Amino acid sequence: MDLSISFREDPVNTTKIKLPEGKFEIENEDGDKNIIIDFKFDEKYKDEFVKNNMYIFRFILQTEFKRNDAGDLSYIEYPVEIKFK
Repeated sequence: MDLSISFREDPVNTTKIKLPEGKFEIENEDGDKNIIIDFKFDEKYKDEFVKNNMYIFRFILQTEFKRNDAGDLSYIEYPVEIKFK
């Protein structure tokens, strides 16, 4: 099925990273779908990161899709948590 994804900030997130804006269309193709997304630190907060500290980055991945091009558009939100040093 074709997907449309977008990103929304998690209200409890404290790590200042810029999320990609807009919607991203992923067309149905044979085989697995791999998506690579680059996140960037907000430059004004970059000096606050301390080397070798553990940080948690949280965001909401929003997905819209139609099953077999029939019926109404379905909408799912996935909370995502990334830990990094």
